[in-house]
Amino acid sequence: MVNSQECEEYKKVVQEWQIGLNCKNKDSVDMAEKIYELYKNKEKRLQMGKNNRKLAEEKFDRKVTYNKIINVIENKN
Repeated sequence: MVNSQECEEYKKVVQEWQIGLNCKNKDSVDMAEKIYELYKNKEKRLQMGKNNRKLAEEKFDRKVTYNKIINVIENKN
């Protein structure tokens, strides 16, 4: 994944979880370089795909996240 969003929070997620590469917004040369870097490096692409899956399962799976929310609510009472 090549991220061109300006959102610092999202850039941080991309970097910390190693789910893709951040590029400069509105910079087609930087984006092309990042795409080419992924094109050349199959291992990196595969690892980033695994990292994306892990991120989705840990942070966006309702079975996991709803239980975390319930635990927070129950522990506050």
